[in-house]
Amino acid sequence: MTNFQSLDALLKVRETERETVKLALSEAIRRQTQLEQRAMALEKALAEQHRLRPDVAGPGQLDLDRLRLASRYASELRRELAQLGTSRSNATATVTQCQHAIVAADCAVRTVEKLRDRRQCEQSRTETAREAKHLDEVATRSHSQLQRSC
Repeated sequence: MTNFQSLDALLKVRETERETVKLALSEAIRRQTQLEQRAMALEKALAEQHRLRPDVAGPGQLDLDRLRLASRYASELRRELAQLGTSRSNATATVTQCQHAIVAADCAVRTVEKLRDRRQCEQSRTETAREAKHLDEVATRSHSQLQRSC
């Protein structure tokens, strides 16, 4: 029975590890989604900045301060988009690693479950064989006693 208890304990450990990895995957996906949403917002702001650019340098007097500010803002958006690209790549790699870890954790859980099931079957067969042997011994004794009494 101790053997099954140790397998049950090992199974609980493996299941806990799997749940931990699932939580990490959930967090990685959430982070990846946030980064994608931020990238879309930055791309939208950059497109809007480009759309409004002709208004800044339109006909008439040139407002250099406004033009410089718009240019800096566009540069800052592009810089942040570039940084976000790296972060998105890292997030994608983390999601992939977590997915692989979940597959490995599921495999570990299934392996322990199969081992536990095999050992339970072996124990059941051993007990059945022991009971059959005992019944044979009882039957042999009973038969011997019956023959002696006749």
